[in-house]
Amino acid sequence: DDPIKAIQKVEEIGAAYGIGRDMHVGDTIIGIKGRVGFEAAAPMLIIGAHRFLEKYTLSKVHTKYAKIETERDRLLELVPRAIYALLDAILKNSIDEIEKKLHETTDHAEITDLLQEYMEKQNIHQQFAKVLGERTITGKLPRRF
Repeated sequence: DDPIKAIQKVEEIGAAYGIGRDMHVGDTIIGIKGRVGFEAAAPMLIIGAHRFLEKYTLSKVHTKYAKIETERDRLLELVPRAIYALLDAILKNSIDEIEKKLHETTDHAEITDLLQEYMEKQNIHQQFAKVLGERTITGKLPRRF
């Protein structure tokens, strides 16, 4: 029940196996190299366990965004994605309208033109899907065809 005792127990178990032993080398105030040895078994084990759990529980998108550190980097990653998502939504709406027209028309020339436009927009949709990380079914024609 006590988190401090649990961490101390993890430290005790990990320390027995030499987990978390490391050395830090750096410049001191007086300008010489300093070296400090330390042992931090509990933090190493807890951080390692946390990373392991994230690896097997988070989605690809969550894992990617968890690594982004600054707000600017987040915006540079999320804004283009939002723009792609908006364009993809507009494109899906356009594809739905083409499907509706295909079901309503009987003119073969118009059907040919609509199918051409439909396939072009489906190809663009598939490219957006790659960027957005979505799955699509390729080569799918409207139900009537």
